[in-house]
Amino acid sequence: MSACAVLRRSIHAWPGARSLLFPRTVQRRPAARLFSTQPQPPKGMLQRWLAPGPEHARFSAGWWADWTVKFVVFGITGSSSVYFVRPLLSSVFGLEGTMVDGPWSYRIASVLFVTPVYSVILIVVGTLFGKHAFFLGQVRKIWARLLPGLRPRKT
Repeated sequence: MSACAVLRRSIHAWPGARSLLFPRTVQRRPAARLFSTQPQPPKGMLQRWLAPGPEHARFSAGWWADWTVKFVVFGITGSSSVYFVRPLLSSVFGLEGTMVDGPWSYRIASVLFVTPVYSVILIVVGTLFGKHAFFLGQVRKIWARLLPGLRPRKT
């Protein structure tokens, strides 16, 4: 066996040997640390915008501001989704009616079309208001309840 092979074996057998033999070389991080599951801080502006925000203490000014933004986003999303779906049902499918008085075909089509439109609008408006992570979790919960095979991520 050559001297290089013996040296390689000794380096791999004893982790401290590398630093003794090659003191000025830059040590590489192990592969396990490169692909760590620990969250890394966001680097770019978009990543910072999409990252979850800090949790505020209950009933503090920040907590009230967060919940005000969440209620505003839910309000905008609910009315916008119905605003966009109603003309679609009447012009494309020729269905006229309401959820209370309308025919069953209108009710079923309304639920089938409002849900995906609501999800998309919720993510878009929530992202514009800076709460992307929260509203993405809400959309996952909605779809997990509608489609039992899906499970929301636990955070």
